[in-house]
Amino acid sequence: MRGLQRMISEDKRCEDVLTQLAATRAALDKVGVFLITHRMKECLKHSSSEMELDDSSIEEAFEVFMKYVHHVK
Repeated sequence: MRGLQRMISEDKRCEDVLTQLAATRAALDKVGVFLITHRMKECLKHSSSEMELDDSSIEEAFEVFMKYVHHVK
């Protein structure tokens, strides 16, 4: 992000700024997917250790994931 701010303040070419913006967004998306995947695994593991894993636990995990995916678009 600081690199983008610096590029803009230094009046870098729009194409270069947009390329960096796309790279930054892709990196953030990867982090988001990693975090939500890790959290889903933890929640499902916790659910399955307390009782038998049921369809509602799985559905809830995927709803959280789909909310994130919807915002990534």
